[in-house]
Amino acid sequence: MVTASGTSYPTGFSAAFVGMRSVSMGWTDTGSGNYDYNVVAVYNYNQPKDLGRTTYAFAFHEGKPVVLINQTMEGPDNWTVAKDTTLKSRFVEIVNGK
Repeated sequence: MVTASGTSYPTGFSAAFVGMRSVSMGWTDTGSGNYDYNVVAVYNYNQPKDLGRTTYAFAFHEGKPVVLINQTMEGPDNWTVAKDTTLKSRFVEIVNGK
């Protein structure tokens, strides 16, 4: 998958920041791994006319599910924890098999 910023995933995880802090981020099928953020799913929306993009990473951090959002258009990806509580609760429900 390639975003409007030109980032391609999962290779784009190699230079990631969360809250401006350099982190290791990578793809895993199980949610377990050696990364700070073990990503199990990605959703991207490229907005029309090069207005930007919104990319979500559904990941595990220290064994707990977390949803990250990235709207970076230039430079390394800077992810933040998504504020959308419904999105996070739905991800937790999926993780818990509900």
